[in-house]
Amino acid sequence: MIIRQLIALFLISAPVMAAKTSSSDGSPCCGLIVFILIIIVIVGAVKKSGGSTENISQPSSPQSDPSQFLFVYVSPVKKDFGSGEIECFEVHIYGTIIVPQNMLNSLFTLNIYDATRGDEKKDRQSILCSHPDLQEKGSQIFQWTQIVQMPYSKSEVSNLHLLTIPIDMLTFPARGKRRLCSVLSIAPVDQKNNPSSFGYGSYEHLNESFGYVDGIAIRIKAEELGLKYAAAVSAIDGVIDSEEKKVIRRWMDSRIDSLPENMRADTTRSLSRALMIAERLSVSIKPGEFEILCEEILEGYSIRTFPRGELYDIIELCLKVAAADGIASPEELKLVDRIASLLRVDMDRFRKMSEKILPVNIHSKKDVTSILGLRPEWTAKQRKKHLRDQYREWSARVTHSDAKVRDQADEMLRLIAGERAKIDAEE
Repeated sequence: MIIRQLIALFLISAPVMAAKTSSSDGSPCCGLIVFILIIIVIVGAVKKSGGSTENISQPSSPQSDPSQFLFVYVSPVKKDFGSGEIECFEVHIYGTIIVPQNMLNSLFTLNIYDATRGDEKKDRQSILCSHPDLQEKGSQIFQWTQIVQMPYSKSEVSNLHLLTIPIDMLTFPARGKRRLCSVLSIAPVDQKNNPSSFGYGSYEHLNESFGYVDGIAIRIKAEELGLKYAAAVSAIDGVIDSEEKKVIRRWMDSRIDSLPENMRADTTRSLSRALMIAERLSVSIKPGEFEILCEEILEGYSIRTFPRGELYDIIELCLKVAAADGIASPEELKLVDRIASLLRVDMDRFRKMSEKILPVNIHSKKDVTSILGLRPEWTAKQRKKHLRDQYREWSARVTHSDAKVRDQADEMLRLIAGERAKIDAEE
């Protein structure tokens, strides 16, 4: 725009300058030459500095370049989703959103990829996500989509929060400093390949865990361990239930789908073999030997090299296996508790995961100390403090909009009151 204005100014001014500065023989004098040189220098400077918004580098859409450009920025935060505070990315946008007047329902699509090696398509690397609602269809590649009703055909936004992403759910290509790029497209719902607004942003993130490229063998080892532990939890009651098998198989399939295609066949064979051996072993040992089995299994794995997210995925799988048939036995819960201890996960986060996946009414027998997260080595004072914290947490849920949450809160408050009375009686 600035360049066009300067050219227009030159075209308007040149004849006047020529008339005023030409010499008697009709040739332009030095004044006109200086004016032309000034214009050339200014135009060159504008081009070099990128002073025009036309020079902003934008990712191109499949069919056209949208006229409106948004900025996407990511900030690190700590959030509590009911399993304790965890590290997250918050994604915000600012700028102008344009949508057709007659199509205010808009599809927001956010992709985040790793551009550490470069911005060219051949250099970009995918970021994997373990949450099914944040995955590209048919894979574990990160993608967020949301249909939004826009109030106007043209909207100015400033610091608009799009979503919060737990970092534990993401697997990056490699360890170390990573450059993450976010691309947001906004399009009419029935024209998703022709966005009317586009956004872009980048963020530097220090990934302290092994990635799927430099640590893909480690990830597969973590999956093997998860399958073996899940088989042990499933078989502790003497039989591996069909629903429990489905939970384990779905987990295994989702992990395989996230791998590069050239690795899927070999990984399927190795994981299937590990699961088959674990199932056979688990159904052949005595009930009292499962904890020893889990300790022995761990000896073949270096869990300190596993990404923390993988360890929590293993715990989540074991909890879902325990809940698969609708009844969680004390033996299953005790074994999962032991697995969490062996994996050295944060026990407060583990307890909150248990509360979420295993509500009170799913327990076949109520082991109150386990349900409330009480530790046998605690003093009476420590147990009372823990129960006070539990009371505050659950009393806030008695008015929850979900009836199941309200019922669980009522039952938990009843158990807390009973355990508190027991401690008082002992003193």
